[in-house]
Amino acid sequence: MSQVIPKNQASGAFQRWEPVNFDNPSAKPASKTKGPTESRIEIAPGVSLPTADDFERMQQEAYKEGYATGYEEGSARGRMEAAELHQLLQAMDQALSKFDQEVAEEIQALALEVARQVVRETLDAKPESILTVIREALLLVPQQNATVRVNPQDLELVRTYLG
Repeated sequence: MSQVIPKNQASGAFQRWEPVNFDNPSAKPASKTKGPTESRIEIAPGVSLPTADDFERMQQEAYKEGYATGYEEGSARGRMEAAELHQLLQAMDQALSKFDQEVAEEIQALALEVARQVVRETLDAKPESILTVIREALLLVPQQNATVRVNPQDLELVRTYLG
């Protein structure tokens, strides 16, 4: 059952090994070739083994293809994550704007309530201070005839002092 290897398949398919001469360590093996030959080895009619240059070229092509594929996948993932981050930032910006508006409204309501309390305390302690406020308001009105509406409890005081 032994098969004979055709001469065209066996030639150049191996490299002879020769041991180092131990008596003269600087001596190199007698027949050391520089590597695989540049000619293709034909293993069957029309079928040949690739050379070292072919392997190197295939490795470089595979590296470039892998790099390009990885770069595209990484870029796509980066764009997707950037879009998600952008959406999160927009949502946060909207939430902060809404929060700012709510805080401003609360501060305004608090300021009005404080002003009401101060005015009420001032008018309780010194009811004639309303006259000063009415005089200043009338000076700001460009019309000669203005209608002043006051609390019925302050009506007598205003009529007495302002006529």
